[in-house]
Amino acid sequence: MCKFLRSVTFLFILLVAYQTAEAQISYYPLQKNAVSKPRPSGRQQADEPLSLPFWDDFSFSNGMPSDSLWITNGVYVNNGLAIAPPTIGVASFDGLDSFGAPYVASSTSFGTTDTLSSKPIDLSGLSAADDVYISFYYQYAGYGETPEESDTLSLAFKETDGTWNTVWPASASLNRDSSEFTQVLIKISNPEYFHENFQFQFSCFGRQSGAFDVWNIDYVYLNKNRSTLAEDTSYPDRSISSGPSSIFGKYNAVPISHFEYDYLTDLKFQLFNLDNIEDIDIDGQPRRQPFNYSLDVTITSWKDSASTAASFDNSSDITNSILFPQRISNITAPVSVLNIPEDAIARTDDSVFVDIKLVLNASDNVTTGDADVGDYLPEKYAPIGFRNNDTTTVKLELKDYYAYDDGTAEAAVGLNYSGDYIAYRFIRPAVEVGKDSVKALDMFFPYLGTSPANKSIYICIWDNDKDKPNNLLIRKAQSLLESGVNEFVRYEFEQAIVVPDTFYVGYLQNVNGKLGIGIDRNNNTQEDIFYNLDGEWQVNTIIGGSLLMRPVFGSSPKTITGIDRKPLKSTAIYPNPSSGLVYIEGQYDKVWVTDLRGITYTFSPENISNNLQSINIKHLPRGMYILQVQNKEQVYSTKIFKED
Repeated sequence: MCKFLRSVTFLFILLVAYQTAEAQISYYPLQKNAVSKPRPSGRQQADEPLSLPFWDDFSFSNGMPSDSLWITNGVYVNNGLAIAPPTIGVASFDGLDSFGAPYVASSTSFGTTDTLSSKPIDLSGLSAADDVYISFYYQYAGYGETPEESDTLSLAFKETDGTWNTVWPASASLNRDSSEFTQVLIKISNPEYFHENFQFQFSCFGRQSGAFDVWNIDYVYLNKNRSTLAEDTSYPDRSISSGPSSIFGKYNAVPISHFEYDYLTDLKFQLFNLDNIEDIDIDGQPRRQPFNYSLDVTITSWKDSASTAASFDNSSDITNSILFPQRISNITAPVSVLNIPEDAIARTDDSVFVDIKLVLNASDNVTTGDADVGDYLPEKYAPIGFRNNDTTTVKLELKDYYAYDDGTAEAAVGLNYSGDYIAYRFIRPAVEVGKDSVKALDMFFPYLGTSPANKSIYICIWDNDKDKPNNLLIRKAQSLLESGVNEFVRYEFEQAIVVPDTFYVGYLQNVNGKLGIGIDRNNNTQEDIFYNLDGEWQVNTIIGGSLLMRPVFGSSPKTITGIDRKPLKSTAIYPNPSSGLVYIEGQYDKVWVTDLRGITYTFSPENISNNLQSINIKHLPRGMYILQVQNKEQVYSTKIFKED
């Protein structure tokens, strides 16, 4: 008997350990209707074959790869899924088709997913002696979902008879470091490829049921008279890799009534030098790649449905800075260089939009004969224009809400069980009374296999205590609404809630199963995300990014400072494990038990005494369960084990 009890106890401990490992904040790839993918035009063009050189860095495409260069199925161009790319804009591959739907509904289905094919290219009249090479950069996962070991990205060439031959990765192993881009250089030498309708095609193999197994492609270049020498993996191109950042610190949006010029912060962005040759100039000195940049600001103010706009052009004064070969350079631009006058933004406006355009000038198209720093060879690169990747814009808002996110979700995060909490920390400046009240939450819950519509949550606001949520200020039952792609839904409180300088917004999940809120992977505020599974708040150390959750400030018919109710504290539930009756100290209106599959069993507790109730779980199968008790709007959860 003792041996049996020890075995049961050991199994219980194992199951608790397993459940604890599973019970944490979870990462969910986006699925149907959650990713705004470009749809193919359906046009069947009888274009003339392209001629060399072929070049695309995806910096001049919007959503869909350029249809003058590519035939695409499911691949989309974005600035969100790549980490430190060679240039702004990458082509991303996953398990969603061109309509944003899974290729196959089954979660266990694996096969070919996205493909990206070049338009026909005329290679007739050329041969292996002409040294025709193709090069490109690729990245494993980036900010997307990580491919499995068996998932692949491949490249194929098209023969004269239409046969596709996979030429890469062949025997080479793929770089599976998700933080790096790797450049590949392949020579085209088979005589079967030298015809007027040559094509190359990238394709992925992986899960076909969602935005799984992500690969990123950048900087595709096909030309003749190349070699394996260093100069042929080098390009006279200095590009913007990412940025610029916000001037509102961690925020991309701030309530205009909270704005102060003193809170403006420096801008940060990344540049990349694709030239990997440390050449010398005509005087025998190392060739510098000097650069400067401009930050052009446009401020558009709205008041009573009327708008006014003002522009400020600012060029940096950099004469001796160098972009080192094949290296990311992290640039910090003092906010003072923007020269924004203090009267350009008025807190009395209804809203203000700040657009900051970064323009890099690094002599990308300057030929060697024009300047010592020129390295553009027209006879080799024309008509390629390497200035396409030298301009980008960040758009910031001053309205009525705070936002860490940029408005686009690359994935979702969430919890798995009813009774779990997620909270998001915000810190506001001291403001005058009347401007310190939260009236609503803007949130985006994407489609994750099922629609979030009609799922039940409690939206919450907490005070701060020792850098963790404490003292629930309000909790409101809410049924979620359907939303479009990256479309926020505003959930309003009946009364505005006065919040301290540091406060938390979030929700209590009131259903079992997968429910996730969108997360922007480009802006990392994971240290401000908290979750609570069993009465203890934990900081998110697992998933980087910013939740698409925004507290909205303003007035409402009534403002309250908190609620009298306190969250339920832990209570005694015994015996545990149990084969029949489970005793619960306290009086509760509702008791329910949920198994690990998400199936819920509801009980009517039987009163034993004034402070003791019981339920009978004898009919339940043996295993681990989540037991939850509810008194009015308060819920307490714990794990129990049903033994035989």
